[in-house]
Amino acid sequence: MFDLGALYSELCRAADGGDFETAVLASPLGDQLVTLHPLGFNVVKIETPPHALRLHLWKCSGVEQPGFEVHDHVFDLKSRVIDGAIRHRAYRSVADPSGEHVFYRVEYGDQLSELSKTQERFTLQLVDEQVYRAGTSYSVNAFDLHDAEMVEGISAVTLVLTTHVGGNPRTVGPWNGQQTLSAIRAVVGLKPLRDFGLAGALNL
Repeated sequence: MFDLGALYSELCRAADGGDFETAVLASPLGDQLVTLHPLGFNVVKIETPPHALRLHLWKCSGVEQPGFEVHDHVFDLKSRVIDGAIRHRAYRSVADPSGEHVFYRVEYGDQLSELSKTQERFTLQLVDEQVYRAGTSYSVNAFDLHDAEMVEGISAVTLVLTTHVGGNPRTVGPWNGQQTLSAIRAVVGLKPLRDFGLAGALNL
């Protein structure tokens, strides 16, 4: 069992001191495999419920399912930008029988996410938009709609601490979209993060 809050703080201090890669590869995250995330980054994760610590490695490959980037979580999160820059947007949904968006329920499998369309049509409104650069942090509460993307470069690295709240995750999609979709979350490297290093893991 790891104190993931303490580890998050320790790795943030290492980033401030310019020694993040050495520290993260020596940490329990260094022992984990790298997994593809459908929202356009590779992820390495450890869990000690109700917390999880995630390393997100962003690249220029884009999302697997364009148009489904806005989503919520069943956990609170705080994200520290270690390298590069991230654009974060917050949204709200306004019930509208002629709205252009609907919610999709998300169920997680071992290597896939299954998205199922609901009948909840609404209008999606942008609430806030900010760019966060290396050394800055942002937070997102459970069930708040948001998206994030890499900007201004060829890669970015973020460290994310989550605290599970519970409930059912949702993704936003077009009202005339498919009834069901699948998104791949497969392991992309058969060796642990430590064997690849950050640059190698970014390119998997």
